[in-house]
Amino acid sequence: MSAMLDLFFAATVAVMLILNVMHVNDDLLTMRHRNTLQYALQANHADLQGMLLRDLRMAGHGADPGSGITRAYSTLLEFRGDVLRDGAQHTVRYTVGNTAEAAMTAHPRDVILWRTVDGVDAQAYAFGLVDLRFTYLDSTGEVTIDSSKVRRVCYEYVLESPTPYGDDPPAVWVTGGVSPKNLQ
Repeated sequence: MSAMLDLFFAATVAVMLILNVMHVNDDLLTMRHRNTLQYALQANHADLQGMLLRDLRMAGHGADPGSGITRAYSTLLEFRGDVLRDGAQHTVRYTVGNTAEAAMTAHPRDVILWRTVDGVDAQAYAFGLVDLRFTYLDSTGEVTIDSSKVRRVCYEYVLESPTPYGDDPPAVWVTGGVSPKNLQ
């Protein structure tokens, strides 16, 4: 009888040990997947912010004073500058699309950021971007919608992981701004 009890307890301990190992393995896989999504999110953030900063710093470069920013709306920014660094003036346009345009992405809340240079070669950026808004400030730091008075371009965006994961996906909320020297 004691041999049967020993065998029963040994089997119970073995099953509990196997279940614990399986649980730890599941937790490790979940953490690994979440970390992978966070790394992708960080890379997307670096790409988007780098592109915005690089282009916005060139706003107004080589343009007539007061004509650097040509259109200034919360989801549309158009400016003139030498963004290709070839000595020529280019018109750059950033437009924030809607979720219907991003239906091909895995994330249901994605929007597309369109970047157009000189009206051709519209490039669509779907970085896991959920929202992007521009705000424009004049020389006194007040919000303005008059494109000729813009001296600082501020942006605010939300990025989520490129693929949805659970109810709380990794996300980043970023605010920033650029005061292009050419608009001063």
